[in-house]
Amino acid sequence: MSEITKHEFLSSVGRLAESVYDFHHRFGSMPVDTNGSPDRALEALRKQFLFLMEEAGEHASDLNKGDLDKALLELADVAFVALGGVYLSNAQGAEACLRVAIKNDKKTQKTHVLEESSGKIVRRAGV
Repeated sequence: MSEITKHEFLSSVGRLAESVYDFHHRFGSMPVDTNGSPDRALEALRKQFLFLMEEAGEHASDLNKGDLDKALLELADVAFVALGGVYLSNAQGAEACLRVAIKNDKKTQKTHVLEESSGKIVRRAGV
């Protein structure tokens, strides 16, 4: 099996984001005003977090069972719910996505390294 192309990846993730948007509109679960008091936004994100943890638990369960197909579907469900939280956060959620993308785009092999033991990208010592 060959590596997924950038176009294929962006297409699938974009399609998932489109589904998130349509799903929330279909069920009337609309973004909250994050510019006023943050209380409503925080409450919406707390509820979304519960859904996220449920999906993460289902993903973990399928991983532990060794069921790759189900684990991948649950991983996509995790992404769907996480994107739902971004959507519910309105323009501030979209801005947060841009900020995280910019932050990670700045990481290079000169500034960061793959930590073999964990598989995590970490800042190089002394940088």
